[in-house]
Amino acid sequence: MTMKREITVTVNGQQHQSEVEPRMLLVHYLRETLDLTGTHIGCDTSQCGACTVLLDGQSVKACTVLAVQAEISAAALAIRTLYARSSLPLSR
Repeated sequence: MTMKREITVTVNGQQHQSEVEPRMLLVHYLRETLDLTGTHIGCDTSQCGACTVLLDGQSVKACTVLAVQAEISAAALAIRTLYARSSLPLSR
């Protein structure tokens, strides 16, 4: 049995506090726990970039980052907000 860990993460300027398993990926935390489905799961191999989010201003593939690692950062910005702020054409 895995012990859950309490984390606090800021997403899109809103602070969220949750208990997660230490091995939960950030992409699953965003989609399943926070119901932020703008972050997609594409290839399950970290090749496609569909799960890309900004984490402390750096783009990362959320399928390669643990949710507990995101707690260390100051803010996570979901891709939906990134798309809305972008002047570049991003695929939908």
